[in-house]
Amino acid sequence: MPATLWKFSAMDCFFFRDGSPMNIGESAWVDSIFPPTGQTLQGAIRAAMLDYLDADIVAFQQGRDCLPEGGSLKEEIGDACSLGRLRLTGPFPARNDELFFPAPLDLVKNQNEQFRLLLPSLEPVQCDLGVIRLPTAPGPGWKPQAGNYISAAGLEKILQGNYNDLEIMPLIAAAKNHPGLVDREPKIGLARDNTQRTTIEGMLFAVASVRPRKDVALLVQVNGVSTAHHPSGSFLQKLGGEGKLAAVTTGGSLQLPSSCINNEQPDCIRFKIVFITQALFADNGNWLPEGFEQQERETKIGTITVWHGAVNGCPLDIVSACIGKAQKTGGWNLAQWQSKPLRSFIPAGSVFFCKAAAEQEEAVLALHDSKIGKDIEYGFGHILIGKW
Repeated sequence: MPATLWKFSAMDCFFFRDGSPMNIGESAWVDSIFPPTGQTLQGAIRAAMLDYLDADIVAFQQGRDCLPEGGSLKEEIGDACSLGRLRLTGPFPARNDELFFPAPLDLVKNQNEQFRLLLPSLEPVQCDLGVIRLPTAPGPGWKPQAGNYISAAGLEKILQGNYNDLEIMPLIAAAKNHPGLVDREPKIGLARDNTQRTTIEGMLFAVASVRPRKDVALLVQVNGVSTAHHPSGSFLQKLGGEGKLAAVTTGGSLQLPSSCINNEQPDCIRFKIVFITQALFADNGNWLPEGFEQQERETKIGTITVWHGAVNGCPLDIVSACIGKAQKTGGWNLAQWQSKPLRSFIPAGSVFFCKAAAEQEEAVLALHDSKIGKDIEYGFGHILIGKW
């Protein structure tokens, strides 16, 4: 089944919860994340499909035939416990339909607005993980670009090892007249005692919604669903907290940056894995893909620690990595009508520096635009392959 691109344009501000608690009388401030995860978008997409097909919602929830002409959608779009054949790619913010991605964490900038890419050090360092080739900056004063976003054209340059003329901007603008993809719009609420016409002590709270700028939308690609079941034309759909409206259009496909590797050495391939969505490898927050084991390697610079395993069938060594702070993500369990437990994801923008045998070149290139880890049907663990 061909993939279909869904475009969500904000008609109002959005509010998407992260994993932080918001308990009555305890929490006073909650930020909105942006972009939301595929766990949020899948709900809006499936709801829009059911509405478009005039499906019987109660029958769908019970797993019975729900379409007016008969037939069930359970195998195609799943139920409260699964997505069926539905597969998501994204979501990604786009400005004037140009995709933007979290800046890779190996990209650094100095006070002169110059960019460089971190590289594994040629002098391994003894630390709690072993003898590691830690990512190293070219000198003092270089800062990572966590929290900033890069255009698709800029990310393609980085995958090719080029860091000149990059378009980098903050995700959240510092002020209305500053660059950014969205603006934060805090608002304050309180609880009232209507009988006394007074406020209730300790019940003041604030939420920081986000408002995408006029030319910014969310793009998510949907696979596994019959073309006839995708809504056509434009329509409105509730999205996120408080049921804010988004204008939705369908059609087209994502245009992602192309891959690049370093195959100049006769015996091995050097490349990096760049995560463009957050990834889950274990519920306890492990940063390594499943099946990877720590090993020692004899190299020209001495004995170093690597992590060996296979990613989607491609055997490789992880030599070094740039990984940001773990992101706590939960959700809502529709089947049991309760919150899902929080799980630790490695953030989008994380980078693995890898090596593979020269004969694995085709397998390495096949990793580009694939997904690894758990819950990949929601769009998690999306990776691109770049040159190291």
